[in-house]
Amino acid sequence: MNSELERIQTLLKTLTKTIKHMENNTPITEEELYEGFSKEEIKAIKTEVQEKYDPKIVVESQNKVKSWTRDQLNSNKQVEASINFQLSELMHLPIDSPKVQEQIAKHFDWVNQFYTCTNEIYIGLSDLYVTDARFMSHYEEIKPGLAQFLSKAMKVYIEK
Repeated sequence: MNSELERIQTLLKTLTKTIKHMENNTPITEEELYEGFSKEEIKAIKTEVQEKYDPKIVVESQNKVKSWTRDQLNSNKQVEASINFQLSELMHLPIDSPKVQEQIAKHFDWVNQFYTCTNEIYIGLSDLYVTDARFMSHYEEIKPGLAQFLSKAMKVYIEK
């Protein structure tokens, strides 16, 4: 009887671990993707994306992001936070310094997780960081001046 009870307890532990693993490796939901935005904001973002950007890039990005698991989404957020933090700590250096450009290379790779980012698109993104209030405030919350620093450093990265 004891061995049967032990076997059932082991099976329950395995089942619990399996469920936790499956929960963390299921595709993200739209709610998770737009966490923190109201329904009106989500609708406005989707409309803006459809109107402003190349439909092929939009579809590519949507397909990539929809295939991510929660773990991948969380990892992506951590990578972004790490890059932003590192850049904020390097703002005392020239934008063309090797340390800054190393972080910009990581940023470029990070952007490429969403879609194939050409040099032209990356330059456009660098402009967006300082002309779109939403991007600007995101980076300025991390450290005042980061949006400008990032934008300029991105342009140097592409010019090299």
